[in-house]
Amino acid sequence: MEENLYFAYGSNLDLEQMAQRCPDAEIVGPVRLENYELRFRGSGFATVAPKKGSTVHGLVWKLTPNCEQSLDRYEGYPRHYTKETVTVKDAAGAELPVMVYIMAEPYCRQPALPSPYYYRVIQRGFEANGLPVESLQAAWDRTVDEAGSTSQSERLSETEGRSGNSKQRRRLCKKEDHQNRDHKGQDPNEQENLFAGADFCRLADQRGRGDAYRRNQ
Repeated sequence: MEENLYFAYGSNLDLEQMAQRCPDAEIVGPVRLENYELRFRGSGFATVAPKKGSTVHGLVWKLTPNCEQSLDRYEGYPRHYTKETVTVKDAAGAELPVMVYIMAEPYCRQPALPSPYYYRVIQRGFEANGLPVESLQAAWDRTVDEAGSTSQSERLSETEGRSGNSKQRRRLCKKEDHQNRDHKGQDPNEQENLFAGADFCRLADQRGRGDAYRRNQ
């Protein structure tokens, strides 16, 4: 069976999420992508872009063809994210050519802060895989400067340290689900694949609320 190496830098760093999306995927290990920068764009989703002197930290997964097809659907390929091949380095400096999803035009041009829930999914992945969380915070800070917004920063601060509060998480997810369903009045397929914040809410519900998860499908 042909397998592909995939570089995750955003929510697919989260082990629980990947177990649900791609149960046959295997971890290869932490790596770094040099001369690229982690950014939040579109409706607040992660992407990477060339930036000399910068580094993006992430994780390489080994994907089966079925795993990759599943990720294509979740990532909204090819409309929302495109695929490119980049070279990453492991801790020993060994180079690996890997596939990476990069946000497509025109969405990649618009800085936008991530929701607190989405940010914490990524943060959980950083922590679980021993990646430097300060680089994730730096991406947030850059986006605040670029977007000139404080409302979502305040929102993140208000929920700081409460990620274990399931009732609060569900309330936040319901609100974000509604907001994303109405996003720009796009067609249903685009709403599902582009900026599908409800995807992360479904993941939260699935952990203890299987019935709620099925209703959202």
